[in-house]
Amino acid sequence: MGPGKPSTGRKSLGEAPREAGQRIEGSGFKSLVDLHSHILAGLDDGSDSPEHSLRMARAASSGGVSDIVATPHFDLDTVSVTPASIAAAVEELNRALHSEGLRVRVHAGAEVRMSAALTRPEDLPWPLRELTVGGKGDYLLVDLPSSEYLLPSDEAFFRLQLAGVNPVLAHPERNRLAEDDFRKLASLRDRGIALQVNAGSLLGSYGSKVKRIAWKILEEGLALLVASDAHHPGNGSLDLAAVGRSIAARLGEETALLLLRDNPRSVLEGGALQQPEGFSGKGGYRRSGRRR
Repeated sequence: MGPGKPSTGRKSLGEAPREAGQRIEGSGFKSLVDLHSHILAGLDDGSDSPEHSLRMARAASSGGVSDIVATPHFDLDTVSVTPASIAAAVEELNRALHSEGLRVRVHAGAEVRMSAALTRPEDLPWPLRELTVGGKGDYLLVDLPSSEYLLPSDEAFFRLQLAGVNPVLAHPERNRLAEDDFRKLASLRDRGIALQVNAGSLLGSYGSKVKRIAWKILEEGLALLVASDAHHPGNGSLDLAAVGRSIAARLGEETALLLLRDNPRSVLEGGALQQPEGFSGKGGYRRSGRRR
């Protein structure tokens, strides 16, 4: 399947448009997709037990989430986990969720730390698609260290795109890049790099500076995805419906649903991302060519 056409406007969500800041009555924040979660027990610094994983799933479900992408930290230079271990943990957790009667489904993914190894995706120990969201080969969640924009990053993003994979950059608001050179974020957006803001950043979990930057990223139309990046059951960002109401109060409910439901589901299903209405940037996120 070849690349799709860039999206130029927001698809209809079947609701009357609302003005930003308008009070939301009878919120429609259901069937949300959390693209970034450390819900798998014992694979990284996230959940440390199966019970904690279940508690995280319950909290997410109560917050309107129907699908969670498990994204344990994945360092290509040290390799402490493998795609096979992630898949096995996902299968085990889904069995437990089914036994508990929770209507939440977990999907395999990874939060891959930026590395020079990503400039040579064909040389990875596993097929690249095994690290992508849902193993579909369309979108890959990539993490940068908070202190710097690593030199291999631009080349790595380019090589991933050549391989037919759309990079998703996790929580850019926590990277020094957003503080020092906001134009770089716009450049990444224009190159087709999908930016994912953390719900916790919008809530102030990482301090007032990160909160301010996160909201600016959304208000300028740079990010098309919001996710929890939850690490433990007490993480307030698991309640994505509450986060959605905060976004709706500033940017309107349709934009909030786009960031938390429609675009994340498109990532999960390998579809094209939509831009908020009125967005005037050059970019659009192409639909990747799937590699078979």
